[in-house]
Amino acid sequence: MFTPAQLDAYLEYIDIPLEFRRRTADGQDEWPPRDLSFLTALHTHHISAIPYENLALHYSINKRISLDAQHLLRKCTRNGRGGYCMETTLLFTDILRSLGFTVYPTGARIRYRVDGVPQGDYSGWVHVVNIVSLPCGRYVVDSGFGGDGPIAPLPLTPGVVTANIGTQEIRLAHDYLPGQISQTESQKNWIYQYRNSTEQEWNSFYAFTETEFQRADFEVMNFFTSQSPDSFQRFTVLVVRFLRRGQEIYGKRMLVNGDVKENLGGKTQLVRRCQSEEERVASLSADFVVIRYLQLIATVGGLDVSPGLSLFDSLGERQRHPSTVIGVVVGAAISTLTAGLDTVLIPGLITAINAGLNIAAGVVTNIAVEAVKGLIEGKTPT
Repeated sequence: MFTPAQLDAYLEYIDIPLEFRRRTADGQDEWPPRDLSFLTALHTHHISAIPYENLALHYSINKRISLDAQHLLRKCTRNGRGGYCMETTLLFTDILRSLGFTVYPTGARIRYRVDGVPQGDYSGWVHVVNIVSLPCGRYVVDSGFGGDGPIAPLPLTPGVVTANIGTQEIRLAHDYLPGQISQTESQKNWIYQYRNSTEQEWNSFYAFTETEFQRADFEVMNFFTSQSPDSFQRFTVLVVRFLRRGQEIYGKRMLVNGDVKENLGGKTQLVRRCQSEEERVASLSADFVVIRYLQLIATVGGLDVSPGLSLFDSLGERQRHPSTVIGVVVGAAISTLTAGLDTVLIPGLITAINAGLNIAAGVVTNIAVEAVKGLIEGKTPT
């Protein structure tokens, strides 16, 4: 559970309207009613402030995903970072519980895309959604399915058609899965379906039951998703940021490997195709406001950005002065090229940062940049 101060910081970060913030009257905290209006506002602002992304699997050193609640809160509320489904959705589970909602998560099976269209058999448990009970009924809240996820809570009622982005419509069906042997009423699945226009047939994206999953279940799912060579997350770089205007989600911007795409309510369009790692890193900052200082690595050229990302994620709030961040990122990149520099530069830089000596960090930054230039030119740094 999160503290009131943590909830205040989260609500500030996602930029939710003041009417949905905590108020204090006569020494008592007052929160908005736990109703559909509050839930919808939370969902809208959560998915537009916290992107769906799997960058940790491609740019971090250990390539492991933690589902610890405090870690997820820190990771997803700074520097434009987010996470994949289990990260952003389980964070939302704990946010909702801390705010007093009755909510539990459950696992989901997805259908993998072929040429962008979901088809074939359902997978094992690789996705997660929340089921929320409100005075007006039960709703499924999916804050981590990426670009084709619902932009608002869906009533847990079969056949209710809801508008999504642009001309896309979504609904829930309540039925058996293909090949399912046990076909009693209690064995039916809720199936998330979509169509991109009223002229098209409905197609199924994923299915879930009403069984409550525990954190131990998600640890198993998370291990497969993040570590199995068969998981598409391991070989596909993904970032999806929903675009919000006021209280309305009006579009989405996506990075799929090297392709930057955008949908502003019509068809998805290719914005640009990154031709190099440097271009992709620059796009993460320019198009997605993610990892603002990584352009430095790209402009220096030819360096592994993984250590820089890892150290960048570990920094505290008071350590985010540009000179200290740049120093850490450049120093970490140098450490991948030579173990000697790792022992010389990094400890001194971290000491300077922890002491709050921004001037000293700036000096180390200059040394680091000169060292990088020397390494690129084939010189031995001194």
